Amino acid sequence: MLVNPDKELASVEAEDSVRRTGVLSGRSIRRTWFATGTIWGSRFLVAIAVGYFAVRALRPPSTFATALDPGTRSVFLSLFHWDSVEYLWVAAHGYTDPAKFAYFPLFPLFIRGVHALTGLDYADASVLITWSATLVLVASLVVLARDCLGLERWQPVVLLAIWSPASFVFFSAYPEPIEMLLLALVLVNVSRRRYLLAAVLSGLASGIAPLGVLFAIAVGIGVLQDPDARRRLARLASLGVISELGVIGYMAYLQVAFHEPIAFVTAQKYWDRRLTYPFHGLVWSVTSVLEGHPLFTAAREGNWVVTDGIDDVVTVLATVALVALVVHVARNRRWRSPMLPGLCFAGVALVFNVSDATAGGVSPEALARHLGVLVPLYLAAGLLRRSEVWALLLAVSVVLGALAQTLFCLGLWFT
Repeated sequence: MLVNPDKELASVEAEDSVRRTGVLSGRSIRRTWFATGTIWGSRFLVAIAVGYFAVRALRPPSTFATALDPGTRSVFLSLFHWDSVEYLWVAAHGYTDPAKFAYFPLFPLFIRGVHALTGLDYADASVLITWSATLVLVASLVVLARDCLGLERWQPVVLLAIWSPASFVFFSAYPEPIEMLLLALVLVNVSRRRYLLAAVLSGLASGIAPLGVLFAIAVGIGVLQDPDARRRLARLASLGVISELGVIGYMAYLQVAFHEPIAFVTAQKYWDRRLTYPFHGLVWSVTSVLEGHPLFTAAREGNWVVTDGIDDVVTVLATVALVALVVHVARNRRWRSPMLPGLCFAGVALVFNVSDATAGGVSPEALARHLGVLVPLYLAAGLLRRSEVWALLLAVSVVLGALAQTLFCLGLWFT
C-alpha cells in the first residue's frame, strides 16, 4: 500500500533546493492556485448544499442548541451553533464569565478587528476570516505536500484534510481553519529552515487554541535536525519563547484582569472536561457493544451516538496514520526527514486529544474536530500507492462529513 521508499527518497532529495529556498516556478504557482480554487470551490458548494438540505428539506434547526436565531431556516445562520456562538460572544462582549476563558482570544480578536475595519456584523466577519483562511490553507497544503516534502501523490493529502469528517467547521465561526493554516505554514517554513518565521507563526497559533501551544515541538525538532543549528541551544530557547508568545500574552492578560493566569485550564471544569487514560472513548464504545449495552438510550440520543461513532472512526484512522508515518521514517532510517518535525508534534497532540474526556469519561464530542487539525497525520495519505485505497478513505470521509454537518446545521452536533 506504500510507495517505493527509494523512489520517494529520490523525489525528496530532488526537491531539497526548493524546500530550502522556497523558489517555485511560474508553472508551479499556477498549478497551485488552480488546484486551490478547484478544491476550495467544490468544498464550499457542498457545505452550502448540505446546509440547504438540512434546514430546508428536513426541518428547522433545534432550539436546544445555542444558535444565533433558534428555529431559523436561514442556511447561513444554520452554520452557527455551539462553540461558534461562544467565539462570537467573546468577540462582541469579551470574557464575561469564567467558562469563557476556555476560548483562546486571538480568533475573537480577529473577528472584532474585521468587524471594526469593514463594518460587517460579527457573524459575517467570522466567516470572511474562516473562508479566507480555508482558501489559503488549501494552497499551503499543496505547497507543503508537493513542493516541500516532495510527495508524488500530494492530492490525497490535500483532499482528505479538506474533506475531513468535521471539516464543516471550516465554514463557521471556528478557529480550526486558522489553526490548521498556521500549522501548515509552520511546517513549510521549518522544511525551508526559516525557523524564526516558523516560531512567529507558532506563537500566533498558541493564542488561537490550546493545541497551538504544541506547535513549538515542530519548530524545536526542525532546529535540532538542522546540522547548522542543532548546537545553538540559545537559539533553540529563544525560538521556544517566541513559539509561545500567544499563550504567554493570554496568561498575562488573565493575570492582570482576573488574577488567575491559568484560568483557561480551570475553566475546563465548567464544561465537564478532564484528562483520563488514552483512547477512553474508543474503549467505552467497544466495551458497551461487547457487554450488550444498547447504544441508543434515553440518556444518549441518536445524535450523541453518531457523534461518538464519528469520533471513534477518526481516532482509529488517526492512529493508523501516525503508526504508518513512524514506520515509514524508521524503516528508512531517515531521522532528518522533513516529515519528522510534524510527526513528533502529531504524536504528542494525538495522545493529548485522545486523553481528553467529558466528566462521564465517554468520548469528548469535539474529538473529530480537533484531530482534523493535525495536518501531519494526513501526510500518510501521500504514502499510499493504490489510488483505490485513498479514494475509499475520501468517500468515507465525505459521507461522515456530510452527516456531521447535517446534524450541526440542525443544532444536534455537540461540538
